[in-house]
Amino acid sequence: MPGTAGARRSTRTRPPLKAATHPCHISARVHSLRSVRPSPSASRAPTPREPSRGTAGPTGSVLDVLSPRGPRFAHVVFADVALRARPVDHVPRHEPAPPRTEPARLAVDAWEFIDWLFRRAGLDAAVYRWDTLARRLPSCLRALGSETYDEARRLVERHPRLLDTALETLVVGVTGFFRDSFVFAVLADRVLPALADAGRGLNVWSVGCSDGRELYSVAMLLDEHDLLERSYLVGTDCRSAAVAQARAGLFDEDALADVPAETAARYFERVASGWRVARPLRDAMRWWVGDALRLPEIGAWDVILCRNLAIYLYPDAADRLWRRLAGALRVGGFLVTGKAERPRHADGLVNVAPCTYRRARRW
Repeated sequence: MPGTAGARRSTRTRPPLKAATHPCHISARVHSLRSVRPSPSASRAPTPREPSRGTAGPTGSVLDVLSPRGPRFAHVVFADVALRARPVDHVPRHEPAPPRTEPARLAVDAWEFIDWLFRRAGLDAAVYRWDTLARRLPSCLRALGSETYDEARRLVERHPRLLDTALETLVVGVTGFFRDSFVFAVLADRVLPALADAGRGLNVWSVGCSDGRELYSVAMLLDEHDLLERSYLVGTDCRSAAVAQARAGLFDEDALADVPAETAARYFERVASGWRVARPLRDAMRWWVGDALRLPEIGAWDVILCRNLAIYLYPDAADRLWRRLAGALRVGGFLVTGKAERPRHADGLVNVAPCTYRRARRW
């Protein structure tokens, strides 16, 4: 009887809320619900109050078909509350983003010290993100053994070699042999074979090369493809101490942790201080000190590696860097970036693999 059925529904209590469910479990549950459909024998015949699916109700409104009381929802038990169809609002609701909070800007004396250091090194401090520099300033003072910026400045003026010490703390170069293995897999399996068809050696430039590990890694791949002897490889960095280490090719045990044993045996030799890159690789390299945004155009390149430099620059400076590098590539050449970097406003670059862009044409 209708009254009895209504009474039974009114005695139901809402089940207690369950703990939050993992998204994967939610997805599985949604798919299982979608697969449940009431059998024809279990379906109730439509009543005047519940128009059949695909027809309009007494009011002629399509919304009546979507009523929770309709046959489409016959297998669902609703609480005894007033239910009525309401218009569907298809306009997405975007909550306003919370206001961005930025760290306090650099004090005048801190900024003047950084600007002075960078100008002495031939760099423009204004293109680097100031919040990153601010976080590294305490480390800079500790490395110089100074308590104030004025004291640190006088110390560097008396001992110019300390300029490299200061820059090493402010402009950190994070690198490694075969860093991000998937990137070097793309280089080995797709980039170098595509370029080897030209029948000549390759021109490779590592921008912000740090101590040279990534460029040495490319040199090993070139040697395995019989391309090293005819190739021209250049590494540049704004820190002279990093370039000196790259030129020496000396590394400790930890630096070779991700180098396969067979590769290490082939391309490194044991020395008193650790490991040294084999001479054929070292002889193939050229190392320069300079700012990537100010270096003159130095050729048409088949491969340019610029990884995790642009993320430390303001967007306009980063865009200028990408345009510069894109223009320095040969047609068909490749630009390799960091995982968090996306070249913008650089015409002619096509993303062909993770962290890998090709100029002007696809594979």
